Amino acid sequence: MSDVLIKMSRNRAGAALIKALGLPNPVELARAEGGYVALPFAGKTVLLAGAAGGYAAEALSAAAGAAGATPLRQARPTPPRASTSCCSTPQAAPRRPRCARCTTPSIR
Repeated sequence: MSDVLIKMSRNRAGAALIKALGLPNPVELARAEGGYVALPFAGKTVLLAGAAGGYAAEALSAAAGAAGATPLRQARPTPPRASTSCCSTPQAAPRRPRCARCTTPSIR
């Protein structure tokens, strides 16, 4: 498929039309020399990072493997939740309203 906007931008009239329409100047993209490659990531290692228990981890790992890559997965630990201690434990005053029974911020 040819890049019509790139060809138009190479002559004066086409460049003026592109500018008048408010379109950005087209950039010629790097393209593969050959046609479709069955395993574009063959021999490559891909790092997949996400939250622990993320729903897309298995699908992304399978897709990377199907493209010929060796997927490495790194799960980030789940962030700690707010403390549910009693009112005797002082904490920094957050901007959210506090619970009536303890010092933890209200999630509302």
